[in-house]
Parts: sequence; structure tokens; C-alpha cells
Amino acid sequence: MYWSFVAFVYSIFIPLQQGLRPSDSQMALISWHSIFIPLQQGLVRFSIRNKNIPSFVCQFEYFYYICGHNNCQIPIRPMAKQIDILCSEITLYNAWNIVKEKGAAGGIDGVTIMEFEKDKRKQISKLVDELANKTRKPYPYLEIEIAKDKSPEEKRKLGMTAIRDKIVQLAIKTIIEPRYDRIFVGNSYGYRPGKGATKAIRRVLQECKNKKYKYVLRLDIDNFFDSIDHFLLRRKLVATGTEEEIVRLIMLCMQMGKVKQKNREWIDTMLGTPQGAVLSPLMANLYLHSFDQFAISRRLLCPH
Repeated sequence: MYWSFVAFVYSIFIPLQQGLRPSDSQMALISWHSIFIPLQQGLVRFSIRNKNIPSFVCQFEYFYYICGHNNCQIPIRPMAKQIDILCSEITLYNAWNIVKEKGAAGGIDGVTIMEFEKDKRKQISKLVDELANKTRKPYPYLEIEIAKDKSPEEKRKLGMTAIRDKIVQLAIKTIIEPRYDRIFVGNSYGYRPGKGATKAIRRVLQECKNKKYKYVLRLDIDNFFDSIDHFLLRRKLVATGTEEEIVRLIMLCMQMGKVKQKNREWIDTMLGTPQGAVLSPLMANLYLHSFDQFAISRRLLCPH
């Protein structure tokens, strides 16, 4: 199968090389390489000369290279840094469009979606400057209380985020989430792309049917979001290889204080992640990842 694929790619691209001068071939190969640069975000660096190919995409690119002029040395552009991607207007505009489509409410600054839309170019440009110059400081969260569905007498505290802070948090999330999601265990279904509660229930039913389980336990970690240790969270962020500046920005979001909606009282955030913040679910999954691994090692959870 492997060599059939090599022969297939070779048979396709050799005719394309006919009649091309070396310089033209180089330009064609460089254009081909430029297509795959966006697909290589998050992958390890590799060297064509050493043939250290980490993925299907890079194999495909490598086969195209060897079908051409082997003496043609095409430099491999290094991966863009996470902070450089974050400071891109394209990244922030994409995040803004998602926030706008969701019709998210604003935060303590009182700026609404419609008001931000009127001045979006200036606002996005300002965000780029703040992120590039490392002067970015988020607004405090506006704390509101809503009744829990099953216990109306109990209140859930939510941290409302300013629109511009939502944009930055969402931009960071889009950059780091693919890398984090690859390390999470297969039986983790909460707040993950392509998963969710419905698929988790299907998984439970499947496990009960295949393994003849007779009981299902519903467990919850009480006050989990409000109990996350910031020191441990930072250590886990660093361990994933997240860039220092991205870690600093994330911790700023997690440690920013709150202002109560009722009496405007200031509350310091010494523990936890604000419920309602864009980054909180991803940080919660990262924080619980070691617990998932522990449960698997004790055979309390299936590994996949």
C-alpha cells in the first residue's frame, strides 16, 4: 500500500515536470510548498534532507519533491510562532466574526456587539498593537447570578466578558485548542470539538451493551471551576509547549478580578476560572487531563 502510494504520486507529477526548466521547477515546487504551510501549524519541524517526515501531509509534499529535481534545495519555512499568529489582524477578525455571529452579550465596559461593529477596524487595530507591545490588559469580569435549572434556589455565578476580551480569548483558543485536543484521552467528551453530551451518552450505552454493565453512576465535581489552582494550571500550560507570552495572556484572563453586578463590589480571583469566559472550558479540560490519565491507569476508565 505504501509503495503503491509512492508510485501513484510519482506517476502523477513526473509528467508535470516535462519541459520545465530548473528555475520553473523550483517555482512550481515553492508554490506547492506554500499550499501546505497552513496545514503544518502545530506539527513538529522536519527536514527534507534527513527525511524525517511526521505526517501524511509532509509525506505527500516530500514525494512531490523527490519526483522533481533532487538537487534543488528548497528552504523549509519555520512554523509561525503562536504569538505572531495571535497578533495577526486576520486571526482577530475571524474571532470577531464568530463572536458577532453568536450575538454575545458585552461586559463591564458596556460595549455591545453593534457598538463594536461600528468601530471594529480601530478596535481590532488597537488589539493588535496591545498584543504586539505586550500591553494588553483585560477588563474585569462582570459577575452575575443565574438560577440553576434543577435547583432554582441555588445560584450559578457567571463572569461576563467584554467584547474585546472575548475576541482575544477566542483567538487564543483557536490557536492552542488543536494541540491540546490531540493529547486529551478519547473518553473525555466535555467541551471538545466534535464531541459533546449526546455522543457521551451514546458511548455509555455502547459500553453497557458490549461489557454487560448493569449500573451507570452520575458523578460531579462540586464547585470545580471555582477551585482550579492557578499555579498548577500554569505548570500544565507550560508542559504542553505553549509559548511563554501566550501562557502569560491566558493567566491574565484566569486571574482577572470580578465586579459584582448588584453593588459593584470588587472580588479578587485567587482560585478558579470564570464561568462564562471563552477559555475556561478548555482550561478545565487541560486541568483534568492528569486525572483522566490516573483513572485509566487504575482501570477506572477505558483508555479510548
